[in-house]
Amino acid sequence: MAAEPFNRDLSPGELLIVLDGQRPFSAADIASLLSSLSNDYRAANPGRQLLVTSLQTGSLWVTVMDGLTAAAPYVKDAAVLAKDGKAIFDFGKAIRDELVRKKKQSVPLPQPIAAHLPHRSVEKIAQIAADSGRGLYLHQKGADGSELQLEMKPPELEHIHHITQAERRLRRSPREKVVAMRMPLHDVSSVIDQLASIDLSDAETLIRTMTTLLEPQERARYLARLAGLLREEGHTPLADLVIRELDRIGRRGR
Repeated sequence: MAAEPFNRDLSPGELLIVLDGQRPFSAADIASLLSSLSNDYRAANPGRQLLVTSLQTGSLWVTVMDGLTAAAPYVKDAAVLAKDGKAIFDFGKAIRDELVRKKKQSVPLPQPIAAHLPHRSVEKIAQIAADSGRGLYLHQKGADGSELQLEMKPPELEHIHHITQAERRLRRSPREKVVAMRMPLHDVSSVIDQLASIDLSDAETLIRTMTTLLEPQERARYLARLAGLLREEGHTPLADLVIRELDRIGRRGR
């Protein structure tokens, strides 16, 4: 089926989401997915709404479009249409980018959720896929003719589901950080491997979280040792982040 969703003739401004599989979907899953997409779109684009332009079940094919773009035959202002097209294309791109980023994560990160990120949609897509062993196809056509495509296999979506659920638990209960992150802080070499496997922005969040898990009297000594080992192994940017965290807790302790 790999080529079929990407061969679908989409209208400019349409976003197609396909969850491939043989078993039928529950009405609750479909409603929850559509609600997540709608809520994320409104959060990123206040005053706008997402319209469903087609829905097929079996394998689930959902096509959505900005409400104003759907009214394009009645809108004469080219600037307005261009803005509408960019809003929906940026939304599809944000879903793709967040899915790809979660796929690369090796550990959950207890970071605040930015309002413009489609976190509900990503969580729901991953959950439905993981529960039913489905793959994902994302296809979008911009108002300027540009296209966006993404294919993900069931194991990748299952991994994303585990990551997003662990992060949800972390946001609710800081006590679960140690278990969810599975980071043995006593094994510094393992910590270094974990930090080196993620983006610097995520590493900074993880370093700050690690600090909260350490006993207050151990923090400065542990971080100083970690920074030295990171520098020895050539991870200078990571060492600089640890030093910055060391400075932060030093200032806070004064």
